[in-house]
Amino acid sequence: MSYKITKNTQNLLIMNKIILVLLLISAVNLYALQYTKLNIDLTEKFIYNNNILSLSKSEMDNFQNGENADKFHIKTADDLIFHSRISVNYYLKFKKNKYAKFFCDGNFENLLKNSIKDTRDFSAGIFAKYNFVYYEFQYAFSPDNYVAHYKDNEFYKPYTYEKEAYSSYLGFEPLSDWNL
Repeated sequence: MSYKITKNTQNLLIMNKIILVLLLISAVNLYALQYTKLNIDLTEKFIYNNNILSLSKSEMDNFQNGENADKFHIKTADDLIFHSRISVNYYLKFKKNKYAKFFCDGNFENLLKNSIKDTRDFSAGIFAKYNFVYYEFQYAFSPDNYVAHYKDNEFYKPYTYEKEAYSSYLGFEPLSDWNL
């Protein structure tokens, strides 16, 4: 028996990882904790785009005249984009100038007529500061980013990509705690 991992299954796996991280955060020994704060932001907005594929003038003319129908897998060149964002931040303040923040974000863009251009991305990370030294680690994932259909030999095929990124920062702020 074989199993096929679908996009919905991948999304559930990502969300399960985020939930696991949040559960691990709550299980940490917080003996020197002064306070915590949970912040959840939801943002919804509509954006109108009159050229969702960023077509050149000649390509736009071809699309509007119905030329190369296999190249353009969209219904209209313009569309209304419904953008949703959720941001979860968990702040911790410890004694002796110690801070930590765990964060995760999700961005979703759904187009009204051209779902081929729907996008989503996820990121999660930690920021920690001890006196004047700070550290940040972040992971970001953006699956199935559609670019366009390109001709391969005689047929047009979709070009999509996935982006996965890790970033890490270490910094020093020696004057941050001084009152001048």
